[in-house]
Amino acid sequence: MAQRELRKAMASTEKRMATLKGKIEAKQAEMAAADPSDYVALTALQDEIAAFQAQVDELELAWLDAAEALEG
Repeated sequence: MAQRELRKAMASTEKRMATLKGKIEAKQAEMAAADPSDYVALTALQDEIAAFQAQVDELELAWLDAAEALEG
């Protein structure tokens, strides 16, 4: 990949990570406001947070790969 394409990919990845992190924060706020005895709702929220975090983790790896390619 050309340097320009790598930088664009990194910028796009950063935006997607920021969006997902915002979703995680929103779900955490929902979780804090949820009824603590509603285990079903809390579990569902935690599952959503985990799914978003898994996507963030994948994007972070893609960003690192692009950064390494840009250096090399």
